[in-house]
Amino acid sequence: MDADSKRRKTSIAAWKNKRDNWFKAEKMAVDKLQHEGYQVLAHRNGWPDIMALKDGKLAFFEIKQGDDTLKDDQKIVLLELKNFGHDVHIWRYRQDKNDFEEGKIG
Repeated sequence: MDADSKRRKTSIAAWKNKRDNWFKAEKMAVDKLQHEGYQVLAHRNGWPDIMALKDGKLAFFEIKQGDDTLKDDQKIVLLELKNFGHDVHIWRYRQDKNDFEEGKIG
C-alpha cells in the first residue's frame, strides 16, 4: 500500500471515529434529556440537534464535541429561538468525563 492510500485509509478511519462519537454523544444527550423528564420531539438538519419538551415548555439543544464550533447560521437560529423565549442550550460532549458541559452561543 502506498503512502497516499495509507493516508486516505487513516483519514477515513478518523472521520468514521468522529462520526461514531458524535452519534454516541447525541444518543447520550437524548437519553439524558428523557431521563430528566423531557419528551424529545425531533432533531433536524439546519436546526439545533435536539428539540425537547418538559412541563409544557420547548427547549433546544445543540450538541458539539471536540473543536467543533457553531456555524453562523446556527448562531442566528439559536439567538432567534432564545429571543422567542425558548430555552436554548449548547452542550459540549466531554469524552474524558463521559458527560456534557454547557457552552455559550457567542
